Amino acid sequence: MKIPTPSSFVVSSAILASVLAPTSARAEGDKDVRAECVSAFETSQELRASGDFVTARTRLLSCIRPECPSSVRTECSKWFEQVEREVPTFVVSAKADG
Repeated sequence: MKIPTPSSFVVSSAILASVLAPTSARAEGDKDVRAECVSAFETSQELRASGDFVTARTRLLSCIRPECPSSVRTECSKWFEQVEREVPTFVVSAKADG
């Protein structure tokens, strides 16, 4: 499992700061969507670091939506691909009497 490095947190912080920067042209609805995207962005990394890849994957799906800021979508897309590779996948099958 690859744990985010301090430099990835610096990049993440810079992205978050640019997304959260106040702009008078943004509507309240846009702020709600941005906040949801940023929340998914942050929690997905915490979940991933703790080994909860399935829940992290779900959160990453939330921050790659077209409504999210492009800088967040870009990072979430990268992390989504990494988590997809980390999620264990296997099928268990059992048969009784034949």
